[in-house]
Amino acid sequence: MNFHFPIARVIPTGCKTFGGLAKVVLARNYAAFASQGGSCKDGILETLQQLTAMQLAMDVEKISPETRIPQDLNIY
Repeated sequence: MNFHFPIARVIPTGCKTFGGLAKVVLARNYAAFASQGGSCKDGILETLQQLTAMQLAMDVEKISPETRIPQDLNIY
């Protein structure tokens, strides 16, 4: 995918878990993701997990849809 959207710098209000964050990202960008085909929700969640794991130097397996933001990631 080749998107040119500005990247948000804060977690949207009301997002308490990675699953919630994936839903918000999908809702705000559905048309762009849907035009690329594939499973939008799973793709977004996987991408968010990988980006977060890289930034926090942690195993991606430790980030699930139920992972709480920021508590379970130790980012305050």
